[in-house]
Amino acid sequence: MALARMIIVDELPFRFVKHGGFIDFMAEVEPRFEVPSWVTVARDCLRLYIREKESLRKILNFCLVPNHKGETIGRVVKSCLHQWGIDHIFTIIVDNASSNDVAIEYLRRKTKDRVGSLLGFEFLHISCCAHILNLIVQDGLKDLNESIVKVRNVVRWNSTYLMLESALKFVAAFERMEEDDGHFLRYFKDPSSGPPRFLDWENVRLFTKFLGMFYEATLRFSSSLFVTTNVYFHELVSLQDQLNQLCNGRGDPLLKGMAQRMKLKYDKYWGSVDRINPMLFVAVAVDSRYKLKYVRLWFKQWYDKEKTDELGLRVRKV
Repeated sequence: MALARMIIVDELPFRFVKHGGFIDFMAEVEPRFEVPSWVTVARDCLRLYIREKESLRKILNFCLVPNHKGETIGRVVKSCLHQWGIDHIFTIIVDNASSNDVAIEYLRRKTKDRVGSLLGFEFLHISCCAHILNLIVQDGLKDLNESIVKVRNVVRWNSTYLMLESALKFVAAFERMEEDDGHFLRYFKDPSSGPPRFLDWENVRLFTKFLGMFYEATLRFSSSLFVTTNVYFHELVSLQDQLNQLCNGRGDPLLKGMAQRMKLKYDKYWGSVDRINPMLFVAVAVDSRYKLKYVRLWFKQWYDKEKTDELGLRVRKV
């Protein structure tokens, strides 16, 4: 099994065990060790994978949900909490599907009388920031979608930002391929969908720079090794500030159009602080480096005095 782990960790081919150098090395290290066939090594790797998967499954509570109805999701989550003996629940993070709103309300009704319910579950629901960012970016992709599809036809990589960032390094290689390979265009079922032309690459270059800030924000929101609640407000401020600059500036009209569409989607989810769980502001207010004064400063940038005072009082009360 140690050999199987080595094959997996070092990403070696199964046939590595039949390489002469490895066989000679093992003969010196331990002559009594019978080097297994590559088929046996493959089976050991699969066995190790199944063992680790089962071990992980015991830690992470994945469950099959019969359908996407809100109450069904709520019942399954409630059952998981019961099985794991989890009584103290502060917040639950879900994406922005309407069924999840129903699921959260179901959980609030069914579990609010538990001894461990914190603050009566008033702040139970938190929308997934990474999912909201994805929705915002997808709206901005509309005008560039044709150019992006053409690049994807060549690269075939699902992560849009990373795909575009990597593809830009090989523009010359793609152009050379088209010149030297007479069968290049046959790779595309519809010639109009690819390969990317000069304007496509220019669009992609422009968009990649713009998309980078959303990609970095998503990484920070999605981190799992440390708490991210305290970075939320700072990312919110930064993104709104940059979108406002692009919307009001005299720069590239394509970027401006993208920014305006993103801003509409941004305002739908984050434009009203009433839609945001106030605990995300409290995390900044209790930070000794910022406190409530910093939160109020940005409220003033976004709202009139009456609204700013109302929201500041709301965060203070929490």
